[in-house]
Amino acid sequence: MKLVSTLCAVLCACHLHTAEQSQGALLQRLQTCEVELNMLRNSISTQEQARETLEKEVSGLLRATRDSLSESRDAASGRQKTFDSALEKLTQDLKQLKSHSNELSQTINDVSKTISSMKETEVKQGQAIKELEQAMRALTLAMGGKPSGKGSGKSTTYTVKSGDSLEKIARAHGMGVSELKELNGLKNATIRPGQELTVRSP
Repeated sequence: MKLVSTLCAVLCACHLHTAEQSQGALLQRLQTCEVELNMLRNSISTQEQARETLEKEVSGLLRATRDSLSESRDAASGRQKTFDSALEKLTQDLKQLKSHSNELSQTINDVSKTISSMKETEVKQGQAIKELEQAMRALTLAMGGKPSGKGSGKSTTYTVKSGDSLEKIARAHGMGVSELKELNGLKNATIRPGQELTVRSP
């Protein structure tokens, strides 16, 4: 009987200890929950502050956007008036230009025809001069005399080399550039390597 009483007392003590442990664990969990709840409250408060700040920023941005749009409409209206005025002036100028276009076109055609005719005449004259000079040189050489031109020496042939120029060739043969051009029927100073030129013998 005494043993049963002892066992009952031990079992009761064990249950009591287990209950105390469970109560301690529960208290710890409650404390943890309270800490988490406080943290959550702080987070909610921070988010509320952020939301209020964001609402203020958005509201300010909307006001600035409305003001900017209003100013843009006013500026656009002013630009439109300026554009309309410029367009009207341009239209008037185009009408005036169109009224003279036929006369100008006819003048351009006449000038083009005159230029073409002058070019053809220049080509023919140049060819005739070149042929005459060649004939005179051939006649002079055949007669054993001096070639026509400013020089007093006999003529000879010079083959153009790379780096040569009319001025360089003329100076080497005691001639002027104009004389060299005239002697070879050249209209400009363009020469090319391998080209043969008639020059005065030194």
